[in-house]
Amino acid sequence: MSLEHAEVSLPPELLVLVVEKLAEDAPHGPRLLSQISFALKQLSLASRFLRDISQPHLFRSLQLGDTGPFFMERTDNKDPLRLAERLEDLFSLNPTVKTWVHHLYIRIPNRDEPPDSPVGKLAAIAERLFLQMERLTKLEIEHMVITPAMHQQIYSLRELQDFRCWNVCYRDDPALTPAAPLSLRIKYLTINEIHSSSSLTAEIISQLALSPQLRQLHISKTISPFIYRLVIPPTNAVFHNLVDFETTIRQPSDLEELWQFLSACPNLSRLSVSGRADVWSWSSGIIPAMPASLVPGLKHLRAPLAIASLFGPHRSLESITVPDGNRQSLTKELLQTLPRRLLRLDIRNLRWDLEQSLSYLAELFPRLEEFELLFGGAERDTPQTHMEPILMETIRRLSHLKKFLLHRLSQRAFAPGTIDPEAQEAEKEFLESLATDPDGTSLCEVSLGTGWTWRRANGGPWICQSS
Repeated sequence: MSLEHAEVSLPPELLVLVVEKLAEDAPHGPRLLSQISFALKQLSLASRFLRDISQPHLFRSLQLGDTGPFFMERTDNKDPLRLAERLEDLFSLNPTVKTWVHHLYIRIPNRDEPPDSPVGKLAAIAERLFLQMERLTKLEIEHMVITPAMHQQIYSLRELQDFRCWNVCYRDDPALTPAAPLSLRIKYLTINEIHSSSSLTAEIISQLALSPQLRQLHISKTISPFIYRLVIPPTNAVFHNLVDFETTIRQPSDLEELWQFLSACPNLSRLSVSGRADVWSWSSGIIPAMPASLVPGLKHLRAPLAIASLFGPHRSLESITVPDGNRQSLTKELLQTLPRRLLRLDIRNLRWDLEQSLSYLAELFPRLEEFELLFGGAERDTPQTHMEPILMETIRRLSHLKKFLLHRLSQRAFAPGTIDPEAQEAEKEFLESLATDPDGTSLCEVSLGTGWTWRRANGGPWICQSS
């Protein structure tokens, strides 16, 4: 049946649902004009009605510039500029199009580019386009000079909820002073490097971060001092709605400021603290103590082991991720410093004695649902037949366990068809023996450090896949 006949026979409400479904299935995130969903584009050409209901979805999310480095030096170096010119022509022919754009991503490294260069021309067009978009709810700007006009436009976006900037440059100009308060709707804020004078940076950040609706705040180590000073006099800010905070620590003394800031975030539930791996080899005595009453509702923590251990065994944390353990030995004494009520534990780059450590994993974390470990150990591998009773006992005691993943630092991923069939069969028999255990098991994903992962759905058969 042709689309023309389908349009006649199907009610408009159903056609709208079809378009909305296609829009949901299209790749998420900002797209160049040439990358807009092919299915939606084809549908919009079928008839006037289908065009009218498809086009708002086609232009909902747009990208100006490119995500790759040195994009203007490629063989198709005129492409981003040509697409921006087409979009500007489209805005002129149909002004309604600019009201459809709700998510805009701009990446144009024009800091040292002359205005008449391809990058300079692209930046000028991008600025003109941005100044016409008044319905934005999400704005991302990377590697670009923020002009006074763009700055004023950011402050005038009354529907803006999500603002993210990386390595942007503000050049000092009296016109950069905001003429009106920033949108009070900002809920998600990411700031990674602002190049400008210290006083201007402080003013910009305070205007952004003090939105009363702010729920998520991700900042770099150079931005954190400007954020931390907001909670001390004369501002004395309290971030009542902030539930997700991410920052970077450069040295132990930074933690004192972090603790002070967190004391002004009473409802925080997710915290991520990063830093160089070698920094966290300090002895625990150097790290400032954390107040016992800090962030009582914290549920998810991503941090070096030295910080995670400060929370103590009696906190209500549900999830801990240690992205880099700096090859420390994961001992029982170290695990005893972590909260006992954990549901998820994910630790990377540690030394771990499997045989000794598995015996007390269930003892320390009886509610554990997900456990993942990237580890290194002794030079010789423990024989699988010797480890089976220990693994089975550990998994049996962890009655809530759904995911159990062990990855050796030295293990290799197996390409399809190269898995040792004997080893694969031995592990399958081991997993099937768990299923016949009287206490049963809720496991659905398992890896035993051999380079492949077993998965099953709804208690069905185990399927082996390369890790």
